[in-house]
Amino acid sequence: MKEAVLAVSVDGGVDALREAFERNEGRPNWLHVSHEGIGASDANLMLAARRDLRARALLDEVTNRGFYSFRVEDSVTRLVHEESIRYLWSQVKDGSYAITPDNVVHLLQPAMDAPARKLVVVFSAMGTGMADTSINRYFVHYFKKLQKFIAKDIAVLRIADLGGVKGAFYRDTTFQPRNFERIAGLIDATANELGLDRRQVVLLGGSKGATGALYHGLHGGFPFLSVDPIVSDDFYESTMADAHYTGSDIYPCSKQELTSRLVKEFKVSGKALDEVSRVVLTSSRSPQFPYIEPLLVNELRSDLTFLDATTNRIVDHGSVLTETLHIQTMALNALLFDLGTPTGVLEMP
Repeated sequence: MKEAVLAVSVDGGVDALREAFERNEGRPNWLHVSHEGIGASDANLMLAARRDLRARALLDEVTNRGFYSFRVEDSVTRLVHEESIRYLWSQVKDGSYAITPDNVVHLLQPAMDAPARKLVVVFSAMGTGMADTSINRYFVHYFKKLQKFIAKDIAVLRIADLGGVKGAFYRDTTFQPRNFERIAGLIDATANELGLDRRQVVLLGGSKGATGALYHGLHGGFPFLSVDPIVSDDFYESTMADAHYTGSDIYPCSKQELTSRLVKEFKVSGKALDEVSRVVLTSSRSPQFPYIEPLLVNELRSDLTFLDATTNRIVDHGSVLTETLHIQTMALNALLFDLGTPTGVLEMP
């Protein structure tokens, strides 16, 4: 008999999980994973996976089966399958967020003055921390008050980053090999609904969201503002003990591989010649710059605008986002008003 909820433990390991699925004669909608004795009593499976190899193997397994943690209680992490997200996520249930038939959660904020002249697509930032098990970690609104800083005839589409452990970075995952395609499909469908072409759609994101804006901007030929994108897995795997959980088979390829591929495809596609401005805002003081420079700057210097924020207030990756809001506002509005931006590297003090 198929049960909607399965309870397993880290002690039983991956084999016990697979056996439980076989006995259940199909996929459950919910999983309860016990990790008692691994870390603090309020630790979740993500934190347990950073201390225990068995927990990490189990986390990888459930992620590759499409389960996402949403709560921890008494050393038990509760997970929901992607197909049941719409029955759990309160903002989806009450209609605050929309969800497509293929499970892309999003929010369309109409232009204050209709009809919309342009559309800004905002990609979600990273969640609040390692202890965050809320499903809302997949939909952290970047530039929350954006519509105060843009013209009233511009609509905003915000897209959640459902996938992986901390987010899919808007790319394919092992569980969802069509994730990139379904995100692109939502952007195209929304633009068509508003009667806009690709030159009238501007992509925006910071950090994880910047990766999404960069990837979909290069692939789709959109104007974009990408703020300190994460284009390689190396820093977070080697320096931060795989804080983004990319060092396993959750993703079919690394970010550095995907970045290189999309850059090469962009260069041969002719999109670089379409007179559309595309901006990467970063900082030579950012720990991401040693990856951005070889993968993006050296490859696309003549095609993109690279803004290098040099203020000494930038001390890490996060402060690139918080200390450059004035530059972001300027660059975004330049894109929205088709002012054009010079290619190459420009220092921004």
